[in-house]
Amino acid sequence: MAAAARPWYRSLVRTLTPRPTRLSAIPAPGPTRLRVEVDGEALVDLDQPVESLSLAPASGGLAELEVHPLSLGAGAGPLRASGRTVTVTGPDFHYRADASVTGPVRRRTWRVAEGAWGLVLPARP
Repeated sequence: MAAAARPWYRSLVRTLTPRPTRLSAIPAPGPTRLRVEVDGEALVDLDQPVESLSLAPASGGLAELEVHPLSLGAGAGPLRASGRTVTVTGPDFHYRADASVTGPVRRRTWRVAEGAWGLVLPARP
């Protein structure tokens, strides 16, 4: 009776999906000393530890960057910049692109390219 009471989908999902990989080799997130450049201009240098940063597409063919430096006081907030090229350098670091964690790397550059992605929709009847 106990086996019949269990939902069938639980074992099906377990059978069909791969087991998640262990990320224990990746260090726990924390402040990291990174140099962050936007279009060749330094936004943060190695002397200012960074807690996190995010990069997203923005309007006008630019990427929008938000850097959270290690808080040094109540007035400290995120640094924001927009540009076509973002370069991050520093000691071995990992980054997440979409859903995949990659690294360690010491340098990574993202470039916005016009027309790099497109979507073709069917004509409306």
